[in-house]
Amino acid sequence: MGSPPRIARLALRVFSDRRGRLAVFEAGTSLPFTPLRAYVISRVPRGRSRAGHAVSCDSVLIPLRGRCMLLARTTRGEVSRALVAERGATLIRNGTWFSLSRFSAGAILMVLASKKFAQTRYSTAPPKPRPARRKA
Repeated sequence: MGSPPRIARLALRVFSDRRGRLAVFEAGTSLPFTPLRAYVISRVPRGRSRAGHAVSCDSVLIPLRGRCMLLARTTRGEVSRALVAERGATLIRNGTWFSLSRFSAGAILMVLASKKFAQTRYSTAPPKPRPARRKA
């Protein structure tokens, strides 16, 4: 099916001591862009999903509590992975179609976006994979 969509786990700077844990999100180091928008997804009813579209900006998904499943798809392939609190953040590059499902009870997901809402375009149709190339 080709190489997978352009998603990546982000390496975060994390500091832990007797006072607790501190994870740093900083443009230019742990974040590949300066966030212009942030929003939180929570209280997703059992069996429901969120997203189901491609967006014209880069996004970072940060599970703050609980877990959910990410399905990301481009014409180059698809990837499915669990997003779990305290296991880092996931970068989704612009143009990647994605869906979030199987939210655990009480799950909270923060999303940082590289553009303001009014500057983004959405595409709800998932991309079709490119046919595999035949070897000559």
